[in-house]
Amino acid sequence: MAKKSTTVETAIQNKSITYGDTATSEEIMKFLLDIIEINRQAEEAGRPRQTACIWGEAGTGKTDLVKSLASLGYRIIHVPIAQFEEMGDFNGYPVPDSVTGVTKFLPPFWVPTKEEKCILFFDDFNRADIRILKGLMQLFQDYRMVSWGELPKGVNIVLSANPDGGDYIVTSLDPAKLSRIRSITFKPDVGAWSRWAEDHGVDHRGIKFLLRYPEMFVSGERTNPRTWVQSFETFRVLPEIDMGDAVNWKRFSMLLRSSIDDNAASTFSQFVAHGLGEIVDAEDVLENWDKVQEKVKKFIDERNIPALNVTTERLFNKISHKDFAPGVNLKKYVTNFQNYVMMPNFPQDMRFAVAQRIFQNKNNHHSMAFIKHDKIIDCLTAISS
Repeated sequence: MAKKSTTVETAIQNKSITYGDTATSEEIMKFLLDIIEINRQAEEAGRPRQTACIWGEAGTGKTDLVKSLASLGYRIIHVPIAQFEEMGDFNGYPVPDSVTGVTKFLPPFWVPTKEEKCILFFDDFNRADIRILKGLMQLFQDYRMVSWGELPKGVNIVLSANPDGGDYIVTSLDPAKLSRIRSITFKPDVGAWSRWAEDHGVDHRGIKFLLRYPEMFVSGERTNPRTWVQSFETFRVLPEIDMGDAVNWKRFSMLLRSSIDDNAASTFSQFVAHGLGEIVDAEDVLENWDKVQEKVKKFIDERNIPALNVTTERLFNKISHKDFAPGVNLKKYVTNFQNYVMMPNFPQDMRFAVAQRIFQNKNNHHSMAFIKHDKIIDCLTAISS
């Protein structure tokens, strides 16, 4: 049954239709891997493979999520389906056999032809013309086309789609099409995005801002993770922002508003001008705890939960990153991290949450050292029991 999208708190929410459970990026990755395993077993048993579809608002990272499967050894064949105008573009070029008189087809170059770990990814598939979608129903259900034959073993079909019934120019799907795919809806999560952003060199000011104001992550008509990243690229040409320099500030404002809505641009501008001082850098907690301890204590005393949350999230991102290599500083970093989370009156739920996430982290073998503290272990045991 269709349900209202909960991805964006805007007017679109009341009109847009998505399908399946709403899930975070980590949950969707597990969903995709489950479908891939179902398909592997289906291949062995001679059953049909299944097609997965990720629904979600534009610019939220659905495409990057699918492409991240490349890190697990999958070849990603990215097919921007809206660029195709007729079924001949899919069926391939007809070639008559002079001996048999039977017409055969030369499939498009992107069609996989050998057994391999592969994702055939049809991006924004419901932006294709209705004739295309009708023609691909057999492919989504049976993993074969009348012109190509069956897709090789190891190939999995994944789709992405924008919500139906809202402000997007998409082709509505009838029950016959919907019943051929397994659907899930992507709910952007700023914490997961921040980990991706740290990996991809997004400016720290942008990461701090969105962790501090998560309600701005997806808002308005143009403001979403994709356009935020575009906006943060501004710092590559304007590394220093000076409110007192009218020309500099105007350039900054113009570049921001070229990507995101005015309200988001204004809020971010004010944060850059005045709000960065509220945030304690994760690096300072690990390297210079004595210098930032009083500032953190002030956050706790004033119940400045957003500021604590930003620092804690970036600490987790840093120590759980696969490339985190503290070397001879490990003991110092562990001590300073534990001093941070064990400060008197530090929010217990935040302490437990970060300790639990570190315990579950599999990316970096150093991270477990950070929660080897009697009181942190007691905290985990008490809350989980």
